[in-house]
Amino acid sequence: MDINAPGWRVERLGAVGSTNDVARERARDGDPGRLLIIAEEQLSGRGRRGRQWHSPPGNLYCSALLRPPMPPQQAGLFSFVTAVALAAAIAECAPEASPLLTCKWPNDLRIGGAKVSGILLESGARPDGGLDHLIIGTGINVRFVPDGATERYPATCLADYGQDDPDAVAAAYLRHLADWCARFAADGFAPVRSAWLDRAEGLGAAITVRLGREELQGRFRDFGHDGALMLERPDGTVRPVVSGEIVQTVPAG
Repeated sequence: MDINAPGWRVERLGAVGSTNDVARERARDGDPGRLLIIAEEQLSGRGRRGRQWHSPPGNLYCSALLRPPMPPQQAGLFSFVTAVALAAAIAECAPEASPLLTCKWPNDLRIGGAKVSGILLESGARPDGGLDHLIIGTGINVRFVPDGATERYPATCLADYGQDDPDAVAAAYLRHLADWCARFAADGFAPVRSAWLDRAEGLGAAITVRLGREELQGRFRDFGHDGALMLERPDGTVRPVVSGEIVQTVPAG
């Protein structure tokens, strides 16, 4: 299947350590960006907080290399740009999953409460401290659920919802990613935030957020214009959380 989008290039590889590592090499070699690297297999894939796993053939493993003209502190917003692009791609390719598809702050997509995709951002700085490049690593469970899923951290795959073609998912993802990157550049974060909120998981619910070794309880009150989770604490104060992980959600009502 043809995987393309205007202004983008696609590099398809067999087995690699991780697609993010390949993208970093391309950045060091001076690649101009708008490059999507797709691997058939990852031998040392990784997620947030250094979590590692083997990624055998059958799912989608890819990394996008960008050189966005923005301050480094804004690069994290691309996690949400990517999430809405992934949600649009999954809804297109697996419409049975769409009613159950949610965005879990800050960087996962879930179907019926089970993880189907994750996002890992990595970046590099110029000597002057500006943003040199941004890498968006994405894994989507297409044909199978990877080892490591548990009752506490359930996972699912698109094959359970009628879609088992990684190329079809890759083609849809690149089109939607290109569209959302262009929209973010032209219109700012507001439309991204709106689309993310349409599928936000746990909004209004009591949640527990893990910040390193610390855990905070409160209510998921809002999603900030800077990508922060707005956590309403038991005493009524609101704390913006810019980095963390939701580890428990209690539905409202």
